[in-house]
Amino acid sequence: MFNNKADNETDFCESYKSQILDTNSSKDGSLFNSMLKIVTILFLLAIIVALSIYGYNYFINTQKSSVGIVPPISVQVSDEELKVIDEPIDVEEENIIEKTIEEVISEPVVTPPMVKIQESDIDKIANDIKIAIAKSEEEEKEKNITEDNVSVEERNLEVPTASPEAKYLEELADLSKEIDKERK
Repeated sequence: MFNNKADNETDFCESYKSQILDTNSSKDGSLFNSMLKIVTILFLLAIIVALSIYGYNYFINTQKSSVGIVPPISVQVSDEELKVIDEPIDVEEENIIEKTIEEVISEPVVTPPMVKIQESDIDKIANDIKIAIAKSEEEEKEKNITEDNVSVEERNLEVPTASPEAKYLEELADLSKEIDKERK
């Protein structure tokens, strides 16, 4: 068994060489097989392309029918159909038309007057806004501050609000209180 080791190697090498070098007998079968494979692949590709085109057309047609798009229809119009024909108008209809036209024309068009804003008007508006802001701040403060939270210093700063000067001083005192709170 171990004696034939060299013989087995040579037999294997020779048989391998004969298979590689002797390809004449197997070429006819492999050529037919390779051509059959190529034709099969091309046939399958043709089927895939045909199904893709059919599917695309089906999809587009269903989209058009679901949206309600109707393909354009060509219409041929003769020259006689395009001619303008003078038709007699009833006198009553003509009077009605003239009256409606006159009514539309005679109605005055109301345009809003152009408003010119002067600097004094702007200043007045700004002052009104400042007063409104001050009033809203006062109302918020009155809601937030109770009698228990009012300190002696704040009671001393209160001024009777009988005159406009007193109101101004009161607003000034409120602002100074806010500034003091922010600093703390």
